[in-house]
Amino acid sequence: TGDGSGLHFDGSGAVSLGSSMPDLGTKYSLEFVVKGDARTGEVYLLDAYNSSSTNRVILAWSGNSNGNIQLHVNGTWSSAFIATPDNGEVVHLLLSVDGTSATLYQNGNSVSTQTVVANTLTSATNTHIGASQNGSGNFFNGTIFRTRFYNHTLSSAEVQTAYERADVDFADQ
Repeated sequence: TGDGSGLHFDGSGAVSLGSSMPDLGTKYSLEFVVKGDARTGEVYLLDAYNSSSTNRVILAWSGNSNGNIQLHVNGTWSSAFIATPDNGEVVHLLLSVDGTSATLYQNGNSVSTQTVVANTLTSATNTHIGASQNGSGNFFNGTIFRTRFYNHTLSSAEVQTAYERADVDFADQ
């Protein structure tokens, strides 16, 4: 919504992009400003899928005891990032992928870099924000204030700018 209140997810629904995931190439950045209300199991912020797990990108928030942010690329949970937002905490997450590595930023600061073999999201046939690719599981429970997709790898300075211009009032961060 445009009123700054974001989109609230109650753990049972999602936003479907269907087959309209933009062509981001193999160098891209994914930005989320979120507040998780509760995590049980693994919840997905994004799942972009094309006919098999070998052409898929998932950005997940693990509900296990460590609460890590995880990245699934091409059929492999290739990256578990050391970012552990608390329930109820508004957090700015930005994942920047350069084709061979992925860096996760939390609140403008680099928290982890992992090696990945990035695929293109251009042919994703089923994409959801807030749930698994078919919209039937891994539901996010909380508020997503902003989601942006970039068709290039953001530099650390660009990440800082994105964080500083967050559309969420500072008092709510």
